[in-house]
Amino acid sequence: DIALMQLKNLGRFRLKLVKQRTRTKIQLTSYVDQTFPELQYFFKSGLHQKAVYAILKEAPSASEIASMHLTHLKNLLTSNSQVRFKKEIALELRVLAQKSVGNPDKSLSIQITQSIAQIKLLDSQIDTVENEIKDIVESLDSVILSIPGIDPINGGMILGEIGDINRFSKPRKLL
Repeated sequence: DIALMQLKNLGRFRLKLVKQRTRTKIQLTSYVDQTFPELQYFFKSGLHQKAVYAILKEAPSASEIASMHLTHLKNLLTSNSQVRFKKEIALELRVLAQKSVGNPDKSLSIQITQSIAQIKLLDSQIDTVENEIKDIVESLDSVILSIPGIDPINGGMILGEIGDINRFSKPRKLL
């Protein structure tokens, strides 16, 4: 069936994109460790969140964050965190950046901004692939979605790999 072949190809492509995004996030962490090592421990949720990316995109080193206007830093944090981060956090972050032992290397700053752009591109590509998988799975109206915990993405990946679920006479044969 064409739809099942598409699911198989899309599922495998999605996995490649996720692996690529993971590698890029690891690279980004490495670059940030060199330019502003204290940053990843400042935010409880880590580096990989919208507010941190917004700051690093504009100021990819500790020295640039330290020299950023406090109001602008606060606005970046609040607008990208659903107002979770307030002025006090912006002030603490700027003081931390001023005391940082990081390396203000311009090449690292470029690598940071490019890595963030790559992660955002991969996120967008993954969303596109997942939406296509969801559309195909919903059009198939498969019983696989009746299994608790199986969403259209997981269901699509499973269907893509096993093919037509009706080939199995009993559930245990599928297992």
